[in-house]
Amino acid sequence: MSGYLLAGAVIGGACVVELAARALWRVVVPRRRRMFIDYLLTGRAGELAEEDRELSRPSLMRYRGHPFTAFEPDPDFVAAGGVRIHNNCSFRDSVDYTREYVDSFDLRVYLAGGSTVYDTCVDDNAQTFAALLQDELTRRTGRRVKVFNAGVGNFTSFQSFTRLAAWADFLRPHVVVVYQGINDITPFLYTDVPPKGVRPDLAHSIRPLCVAEVRDRLPRSARWSGLVRLFAALAVSDEDFNIRFHTLGGSHKVHHIGDDTQFALDHIAQRIDYGIIRSHYENIVALCRFRDIPALFLTERLMEGGEWYRPFLDRINDIVRELDRHEGCHVLDFDRLFPADAENFVDAMHFSARGNESRAGFVGAHLAGLFTAGKEAATCSQD
Repeated sequence: MSGYLLAGAVIGGACVVELAARALWRVVVPRRRRMFIDYLLTGRAGELAEEDRELSRPSLMRYRGHPFTAFEPDPDFVAAGGVRIHNNCSFRDSVDYTREYVDSFDLRVYLAGGSTVYDTCVDDNAQTFAALLQDELTRRTGRRVKVFNAGVGNFTSFQSFTRLAAWADFLRPHVVVVYQGINDITPFLYTDVPPKGVRPDLAHSIRPLCVAEVRDRLPRSARWSGLVRLFAALAVSDEDFNIRFHTLGGSHKVHHIGDDTQFALDHIAQRIDYGIIRSHYENIVALCRFRDIPALFLTERLMEGGEWYRPFLDRINDIVRELDRHEGCHVLDFDRLFPADAENFVDAMHFSARGNESRAGFVGAHLAGLFTAGKEAATCSQD
C-alpha cells in the first residue's frame, strides 16, 4: 500500500509542479517570447492581439524560407485582428492571385523593394503605399488598376530582381516600379569575409531562412510540458525574433554596432562594391527591356538627419539616376524632390500614414504622366 501512496504522491507532486509552471509561463515569460515559442512549437503564428503589432513587425514569424530569395512573406501569417495580409503567392495582398484575377485589370503595376514598399510599419493592407498608389492611379486614369506589392522587408535589389524574374510572366505588369537603396548596403555590413571574399551573388552574407535551426533548440517535450516550455524560454534570445539575424551573416560585432558607427563605416567602405550593386539594377532593366515593360526607378529618400549610412546611399542613388540612359527606363529623383518633413516618416526611412498618402500622390502623378505619354506615342505610331 505504501508503494501506491508514494506513487500517488509523486504523480500529485508532478501535477502541482506542472500547474505551477503553466501559471508561471504566463506571468514570468514576456508575451513576445511566449508567442514566439508557441510559433516554433506549432509552426503557426496564431492570431495576434492589438498589443502584438509592434512585436510582429520585424519578426521572422512573418516569413518562410525560399530556395532562391532566401525568404519571402509567409501566406499563413495572421496579423493583429485575425487578418491574413499575405496571399497565396506570398505577396502583401488580401486577395489570392489567379490567372483570371490578374487578367481582369486594365493596368498592372509591379512594385518592387524592401520594407518601405512592403510597409513593415503599416498593419492594414489598405493603408500601404501600394494600395494607396493603386487608388491614386485608378482616380487619375479612370482604368481598372492593380498594384502588386512585391516588396519584402530586408530585400536587396538582387533579391528583388530574382523575384521579378520569377513572377513577370505570370503577373504581366505594364510597368515595373523599383524603390531600393539602403538594403543594398547591408550585405557589405553583415559579413565577416575579407574584402576579397565579397561575391556578386551576395552569398558571402545572405543565407536562406531556416526556422528549424531555432526550433531544434527546444526539447520536443515542450509541446506538452509547461515545465519544459518554461525552461525552453531560456533557449531563445531576443535576436531570434528578428528576421535579420537569420538571413544575414556576420559576427555579434557587425550585428550590434551600437554607437560605434565608425566601425560600421570602415567595415562597409572596405567591402562595398558599387559595380555589383549597379549590375543588379541593370539586370532589372535588362529583364524589363526584353519583355518591353517600361521601368521606373525611384531614388531613396531619408528623413532629414545625419544617418551614418547616408554617404553609401548617396552613391547608390547616383547609380539609380544613371539608369535613365537605357531605353524604356525612367528615373524619378524621389530623393531630391519629395519633402523630407518629419511628419512624412516614422523613422529615418519608413513612411507614416501621411507620408504614404503623399508619396502615392507624388508617384501616381508621375506614373499617370508616363502612361499618357505612352498612349499618345502609340497613337502617333499607328497614324
